[in-house]
Amino acid sequence: MQNFGRCRTVCILSYEAPDLLVMVFMQFIAAVYQLLIRNFADLRFVLELDEAFWALNCIDVNSLRMDRRFLNFVDGNNDGKIRTDEIREAVRFILKHIKDGKGFEESSTTLELDAINEETGAALLQSAKLILKNLGKPDAASLTLDELRNDKGIRSRSSN
Repeated sequence: MQNFGRCRTVCILSYEAPDLLVMVFMQFIAAVYQLLIRNFADLRFVLELDEAFWALNCIDVNSLRMDRRFLNFVDGNNDGKIRTDEIREAVRFILKHIKDGKGFEESSTTLELDAINEETGAALLQSAKLILKNLGKPDAASLTLDELRNDKGIRSRSSN
C-alpha cells in the first residue's frame, strides 16, 4: 500500500503471475476504495470486478454532467439509468473493436482508423470510412467526434 497525499492505493497482485497487469484501487473518500483505470489495458479489470466493489450499481443519466449523446449510447435499454452491466457491455465493445488504446490514454476525441481491429471491427471501420467519404474526406486516416456528429454534412453528401 502506498500513500499519495490524501489518497491511498492498493494493488491486487497475482502470486502465480506477478509480472501480469494488476488491479489498482485508490481510496478517494470515506475509506471507499475504487478501481483506478490508469490506461487502456486496465479497462479489462472493469469486466472482472465483482459488483460488490462498484461504488454505484446504477446511476440516473440526468445526475451526470457529461456528453448526453455518449450517455444515451451507454444506456443500452434507454431507461435513463446506467447500470454496471451496461458499463461492462461498453467496455467489451471497446476492447473487442479497438486494438490500439493510444487515443484512449490521450483522452483524444479522434479515432485513428488504424486503431480499429480489422477483423472484429470490420463494420465499424466500414462505417467510419463511409462517414469520411460522405464528408468529402475519403482518404482521411482518422475520424473526429465533431465529424461523426456532423449529421447534416454526412447526409448532404451521401445523397449526391
